[in-house]
Amino acid sequence: MKGQSGHSNCFVDSSRVVIYDSLFEHVKDRDHMISIIRHEIGHEVYWHITKKVIMRILYYDLLFAGFTFLVNIKDEWLPLFGVTFNSLFLCMFIIIHFIHFKIAYYVYEVVERSV
Repeated sequence: MKGQSGHSNCFVDSSRVVIYDSLFEHVKDRDHMISIIRHEIGHEVYWHITKKVIMRILYYDLLFAGFTFLVNIKDEWLPLFGVTFNSLFLCMFIIIHFIHFKIAYYVYEVVERSV
């Protein structure tokens, strides 16, 4: 692929290995290029992309299931925080904003380390 991104990159998309031409500037020899291509093929062989997609789908399913659960029992937990039903969406935004990103960061770190 003609390098228009300004950085060297290589990726696999289930049917081909795509190599930016700027990557060739950094390749030391033939064995180095072979190892890069094998690395990218390894992502496909070990289903890394599919595993990441499945993990993200499961994560968001759990997130929305938790949100649904909290909405269904809102009469029990909203008064504990002094929140009225009218401010439920503001409360949920705050919860999602502070907790969701912390959980997402943790889940993505675990997935990145295992891939």
